[in-house]
Amino acid sequence: MFFQKLIEHIAFTISSKANLNSADLTAAFLQSASLVGALLPYADLGSSILLAANLTSADLTSANLQGAELREAKLNNAKLVNANLEGADLTGADLTGANFANANGLDPVTPGASITHQQLARLDNSVYELQQHS
Repeated sequence: MFFQKLIEHIAFTISSKANLNSADLTAAFLQSASLVGALLPYADLGSSILLAANLTSADLTSANLQGAELREAKLNNAKLVNANLEGADLTGADLTGANFANANGLDPVTPGASITHQQLARLDNSVYELQQHS
């Protein structure tokens, strides 16, 4: 119980534009956390709970989000270049303006996710390029 409260406190106190480059946040409980503009390149967020988290304009370049719960998360204008999203749940997430160049594991038909046609075209192009290089 003590550790759960500590983790909840940490999630609550992460400030905007926090520099968490290469941080190990595996299985972290960050539900409803405000990570607006956070710097999370190369961070390991695998299996983390980020339900309804605000990751607007966050830099998640090459981050590991494998198996992360991102339902209802705000990822608008987030940078997810080369990110691993395999098995991530993005149901109902706002992906408007997010950059997914070379990201892997993202299902372009995530139920309820807000994604533009341009983003879908970029995703399709990234998948096509990956297939050509395999």
